Amino acid sequence: MTEYTVIYWERGSTKTIPAGRWPKLVKFLGYNPEPEPDELKAKLRWKRRLLGLTASGLGKLHGVSVATIQSWERGETSPTIGTHRGAVAGFLASLFVVDFVQSLAL
Repeated sequence: MTEYTVIYWERGSTKTIPAGRWPKLVKFLGYNPEPEPDELKAKLRWKRRLLGLTASGLGKLHGVSVATIQSWERGETSPTIGTHRGAVAGFLASLFVVDFVQSLAL
């Protein structure tokens, strides 16, 4: 990430920061500029991007397809099968630990 990445983002020239660059942006700024959402669908995307994972990468970690992850993030479906629900709960729960460790590193 360069200084120009942030400048373009602040000017609105860049609408979306790729997931892989999000952790670097948060570290550069010293905070996450996106407020943590309340809804599960938005929280999944928010946490995934915070870790720099693509939907495909998150799907591979939890053994589900990219289409499934995207469907959950859009709120079209929700993780209802026991294994999927457990995977999502584990993913979100593990990130509280990751958030704490990352805050110590800043």
